[in-house]
Amino acid sequence: MPRILCRFQYFRSLCRFQYSRTLLVSLSDKVHNARSILRDLQKHEIGPLVWDRFNQPRERTLWYYGQLAETFDELVAGEAEVGQLARELGDIVEALASTK
Repeated sequence: MPRILCRFQYFRSLCRFQYSRTLLVSLSDKVHNARSILRDLQKHEIGPLVWDRFNQPRERTLWYYGQLAETFDELVAGEAEVGQLARELGDIVEALASTK
């Protein structure tokens, strides 16, 4: 099993038992990270080299962030403000996936 899949499964199981404040902090961190990736991807001097920062190829990194977005969306369903942040993560992941 790829290491990134193990990491995601561990993270997902951990999130299911966390309190909402902890989830909010974790979600905020992931949104910040995804924004940073997108911002650096759009910079001429960095661009696609941003993917070299990760231990996994672009596709697996995008898969990881996509799965996180789906998980957070499920976990915070019904919570308006936190749900908006989870949807933002999904939107950023879509923007990342559409760039080359």
